[in-house]
Amino acid sequence: MEIEIDYSKLNPDRKSGEPLHLQLFNSLVQAIRSLPPNRQVRLMSERELALLLNLSRRTTHRAYAHLIENHLVRRMPDKSLIVNSDARIRITGAYPVIGVLI
Repeated sequence: MEIEIDYSKLNPDRKSGEPLHLQLFNSLVQAIRSLPPNRQVRLMSERELALLLNLSRRTTHRAYAHLIENHLVRRMPDKSLIVNSDARIRITGAYPVIGVLI
C-alpha cells in the first residue's frame, strides 16, 4: 500500500487576502508534516492538482516551486516530485517543541 497525500483537504480560499499559491504551499506543508517519517511519497502532477482544485497551473507550479526551494521535495528525472525523506525534520526542526517549561 502506497502512502499518499490527501488532496481533498487542500482547499485554498479565493476570498482570502493571502495569494493562492502560498495557501496551497502551506496546505501542502501541513500534509507533508502528517506523513509517516522516511516514506517516499510522490506528489500529484501540477496539471492534475490544478484540475482537481480548479486553480491555474501557474498557481500549482508556484506552490511546488516553493516546496523545491525549501528542500521539502525533489524533482526526479521523469519530472515527478518526491517528498524528501528529511522533509518532516525540516518542517518541525530536529527537536520538536513538546511544550514543557521548567
